[in-house]
Amino acid sequence: MKKYTPPKRVLFLWQLRSAVLLGLLSLLTIWVWFLTVYFSIVIGIAIVIAVLFNFVYLPVFLKSYSVTVDKNAVTITRGVFIKRESVMPQPRLVYAEHITTPLARAFSVSAVAFRAARAATITIELEKADVNEILEVISE
Repeated sequence: MKKYTPPKRVLFLWQLRSAVLLGLLSLLTIWVWFLTVYFSIVIGIAIVIAVLFNFVYLPVFLKSYSVTVDKNAVTITRGVFIKRESVMPQPRLVYAEHITTPLARAFSVSAVAFRAARAATITIELEKADVNEILEVISE
């Protein structure tokens, strides 16, 4: 049984993705500022919520995230306020897919998608070596 956790650069990857979204929201706020003040207030509140998510919730969530793989099951544990644990028995796993995006590839991380007969789940980005190891254990 081995436990895999996201590396620290995954936090930076998600913060970078969030910063791009915040930049787009800021540009929208500047453009809409002249149209109506109320819409700009709503966008400003959304920006504050996004900043809190980015620097408070996201680091705690990534610390709570883990993937445990053994010969019997794949277990994904996550959650800050509400703890969730997904268990997929290995005999019921039908398909495992290695997923990477160009930005994730630049950070040398990738995700894994698991599919069973009636369920599917995708992990947060993990080290590429860890993903290859997970796929190797599952394929045995």
